[in-house]
Amino acid sequence: MPKTRGKKKQPTTHTTAIELLEKDGLVVRDGDGHRTTRRWRAAVARAAFRLDRATGHDRDDLRVPIAFALLEVYGDAASDGLLSSLVEMLLPIEVDERARPPVSAAVALPKAAGPVKASPAGTDAHRRAARS
Repeated sequence: MPKTRGKKKQPTTHTTAIELLEKDGLVVRDGDGHRTTRRWRAAVARAAFRLDRATGHDRDDLRVPIAFALLEVYGDAASDGLLSSLVEMLLPIEVDERARPPVSAAVALPKAAGPVKASPAGTDAHRRAARS
C-alpha cells in the first residue's frame, strides 16, 4: 500500500489541478510552461522501478508510472477523478522533460585557456619513473 502524507484537498478544475501540483512541490513554473521537480522525478523513478520489477510494464506508456507515482504522493485520499486530472496534466510535462537534455549535460563547461601541454618537469618525472 502506498505511503500517504495526509489527506490533500482535491481540485475540481484543470486549473486547480496544476495549482495543487505546484503547491505540493511536484512541478514549478518555467516561463510559459512547467517543469517537474526533483521530488516528482524521484517519485516517478521509484514507481517505474517497482513496476518494472513487478510487472515488466510497457515502457512506452508514461501514464502508468505517472499514476503510480501520484498514488505514492497522494495515497488513497485521491479520487479516480483527481488521479485522471493529474495524469492528464502531468503527461505532456513528462514528455517535454524527457525531450530535454539531462541537467548535467545542459550545463556549459568553461572553455580552456588553450591546449593542455605536458610540462617538461612532468615529462622528466615520467621518464625517471619508467626507468625505475
